[in-house]
Amino acid sequence: MSNHRLELHSKLCELLGTNDVFFQPPENLKIPNRAIIYQLTDTVQRKADNKLYNKVDRYQVLFITPNPDDRLWETMLEEFEIANFERHYKYENLNYYSISIYY
Repeated sequence: MSNHRLELHSKLCELLGTNDVFFQPPENLKIPNRAIIYQLTDTVQRKADNKLYNKVDRYQVLFITPNPDDRLWETMLEEFEIANFERHYKYENLNYYSISIYY
């Protein structure tokens, strides 16, 4: 396990205010109505002179909330140096905010 991922996990728990943050949860896990689910989706590597000098991981972060006015997704955009809002959708009375975070 990467220390960077664990740091990201801690920061997401801190922002959410609970431990309802899940990294690639199994499908049978009961997810609370207000939670964060995230997964690794890409790694960006920068090389020079055939040597790696910078690597950053891209995580797809899904913030789930029953409250359409919950602005935690905006807080995530402000808290992380490189974060992009991808999309919002509603399903079964829950709001899903998808954000890409490079960490």
